[in-house]
Amino acid sequence: MSPEIEKELFERWPGFFIHKDDPMKSLMRFGFACEDGWRHIIFRLRSELEVLTANSIPGELRVYSSSSTDEIESAIESARQLSRRTCELCGQPGTLFVSAGWWATRCASCTVEAHAKDPSDTTEGLQVAVFWLFRSRLVLDGTDLDKAEPWGEYLNAPSHEDVWARHQRERLVPLNVEYDYPPRGRVVFDSVRQRFYLYGDKCILDIPELVGEIVRRLNLPPSTQVGPDDHYRCPRCLPRTESVA
Repeated sequence: MSPEIEKELFERWPGFFIHKDDPMKSLMRFGFACEDGWRHIIFRLRSELEVLTANSIPGELRVYSSSSTDEIESAIESARQLSRRTCELCGQPGTLFVSAGWWATRCASCTVEAHAKDPSDTTEGLQVAVFWLFRSRLVLDGTDLDKAEPWGEYLNAPSHEDVWARHQRERLVPLNVEYDYPPRGRVVFDSVRQRFYLYGDKCILDIPELVGEIVRRLNLPPSTQVGPDDHYRCPRCLPRTESVA
């Protein structure tokens, strides 16, 4: 979302965003991670709820509130459904689609730009990889098996930290977002069992279409094992711990 609209939200409801710079109490440190076309949905919902943050994962509005009742959950669900029919860029009626790793809700006129070809959309051989779901985009960095790093009996891609740092240097991801903040995962190859394993954050594994996109782009075989891993839990999936005085 543009800084001007975020500023308007913060100034209009300052009391609801007093913790926006505290990552332990709010995810607003990273702002509203959606485009301006959904601003009217957020403004309307903001009038009803004590919203802590809102973003698009994947291609639809996700809202996180400081409290929960049937009425609040109903309002949030209505906003989510409306976002799936509203272009995130311009606010006109749109549809949800996936293209070149991007999940987005776009109208007909905005779809042409969203369909721009991603050079990493396809690969020729089997690969291992690290990946993230960041602002509705599947950020995937694959490594051919013959160039993979041996970690014991497994063939691996470089670390998330190293790959994310490279993406930051190349200005592909923001400098103020740490590598372990977005939902992430990894694909490895067991050289003993001759099998691929796809491990990921629950936020990713709960979306079958997204898992299918990873499998397709890496040319993974049907025998690939898919499952969670405790290493890959984003802040939303980690249990909130209470500080003891």
